[in-house]
Amino acid sequence: MFYSMMFNIDGGKEYRGISDGKTWNGWAMPFFTFEVACQFMEDHNKVAVHEKLVYDAASDSFLYETEDYPDDPERFEATVIDGVKYYGVGAGSWVWDGERIDA
Repeated sequence: MFYSMMFNIDGGKEYRGISDGKTWNGWAMPFFTFEVACQFMEDHNKVAVHEKLVYDAASDSFLYETEDYPDDPERFEATVIDGVKYYGVGAGSWVWDGERIDA
């Protein structure tokens, strides 16, 4: 079962998504709609210096590109949950905090 949640990194801006409650090293593992993932991408890229998040339409995934590994971006592919497409941007590798909300 998935729950509506608000997610943030290090107390920053919050983004609405869903989660099934699984964690990675104690951190939340969010799934976002395309629109929310794009908003996060835009916000992130405004302040990022050595990395960027881009959407790759050919693979229908978000790619996290860094200067340290330019040829090996981290890939966050689309996942269909209850008939809706979501993207697990940073799920399982970033330090997301999450708080459950009423839907």
